[in-house]
Amino acid sequence: MMTRHFMLAVGTVALFAPLLAAPASGQNDRRTPPAVAGRDLMMRAGPQASYPQVRRIQQGQQVQIYGCLNDRSWCDVGYGNDRGWVNGPDLYADYGGRRDSIVNLGGSLQIGNLTFSIGNYWDNHYRQQPFYGERRRWEQRYLDDYQPSWGQRPNQAYWGDGTTNGVMLRRAYLRAGPDAVYPRVGIIRARTRVTIHGCLRDWSWCDISNRRNRGWVFGQHVGSNYRGQQRSVASIAPYIGITVLNFSFGRYWDDNYRSQPFYRERDSWERQYVQRYRPSWGAGPERRYENRQWVPQRQPPRQQQQLQRQQVQVEQQSRALAQGRAEARAEQQAQSQARARTQRNPPPGSARKQPDARDPSDDRDRKPNSNGT
Repeated sequence: MMTRHFMLAVGTVALFAPLLAAPASGQNDRRTPPAVAGRDLMMRAGPQASYPQVRRIQQGQQVQIYGCLNDRSWCDVGYGNDRGWVNGPDLYADYGGRRDSIVNLGGSLQIGNLTFSIGNYWDNHYRQQPFYGERRRWEQRYLDDYQPSWGQRPNQAYWGDGTTNGVMLRRAYLRAGPDAVYPRVGIIRARTRVTIHGCLRDWSWCDISNRRNRGWVFGQHVGSNYRGQQRSVASIAPYIGITVLNFSFGRYWDDNYRSQPFYRERDSWERQYVQRYRPSWGAGPERRYENRQWVPQRQPPRQQQQLQRQQVQVEQQSRALAQGRAEARAEQQAQSQARARTQRNPPPGSARKQPDARDPSDDRDRKPNSNGT
């Protein structure tokens, strides 16, 4: 009987132990109160002014602080549905009846110290942002501009080469760009193993390669392993870390298609790239127009030399025309100055004869007098 009562008591204590301990834990947990922007702030994707902009926060708007670097120079905050970094000294909070910068309030707010790791942070918050497609370049800048306040410097890149193993789910054309109008590079049969270099940010098209060719296919036609099943990349890309790519026509074609027959029509396809530009391709294309005429970005050597000669001839003609116009203006100005000097200082004997009031040629409207004169 005593054993039964003892077991019942132990069970009761174990059951209510979390509830009994909760108040003590709550008393020691001092949550950071919301802060306000002391001035207009720019939320950025990292604790440095060079990182991409996420959104603007107007003065007086309330934000939630998730933590700051140990020197309080930058803080990780949430505003609306966005998350990013802002200057710590520009955040103000109310404590003890006064409002002051969180830097001056020191440890009174018990703000947690954070480190900054671009890989985890960007994967958690910025997969749908346009700059996520350039994350390897930003990771290199992160490593080059490393600050001790960011935490321990990683020994290697987080994203690596960014490729993923994949398999074709059906037979598909491999094209030279993320659109069905681009030239065909080849045909890839179903169940062919491929390397997925990345996809557009809406997962509609993916950049893949096999042993021979590289190009773009529909995201629904290529798959990868997810929880033991082969599923289309378009449905699982955010969960397996598929790289988000931008499509830059010039660089992509120059790196992959110089030996292809359609590369000879590169300028025509580049014009189509500009005309058919889509936001999912990333940053807008560089439009190279002068006087509403297309100026090719690159030309084959012979055409480039011919274009340079034509440009030199046009420049020479322009300079000659400008010089002729300048000489004509100078001559006209000199003649005008000479006429002005002649009128101010006429030569002797060249004074203009004053008209005679009785001369009909100078007073034709004068009526004759009674004598007929």
